[in-house]
Amino acid sequence: PPPPPQQPAELSEAGYQWKEVFLPEGTRLRASFGRQQYFATVEGAEIKYGKHAVSPSCFANLQGSGNRNAWKAIWLRLPGSDAWLLADV
Repeated sequence: PPPPPQQPAELSEAGYQWKEVFLPEGTRLRASFGRQQYFATVEGAEIKYGKHAVSPSCFANLQGSGNRNAWKAIWLRLPGSDAWLLADV
């Protein structure tokens, strides 16, 4: 007999709404300061840096003087993509 049909992967509606941009669960965020990169991930409806939930602004300003524009400091890699995109784009 033929194998049973596979169930389609269930799409998650979880993610983080950042103003007009929706970041689906699994999105990676990257910022850097002084050639040192740091990363966060969208988990559920939160951006997680380690065990801490942070806002995009908080994540962008974890290092440095604390007055960085998150849209210009954070790069995003959406689930299923290998490309990093600047959040402002």
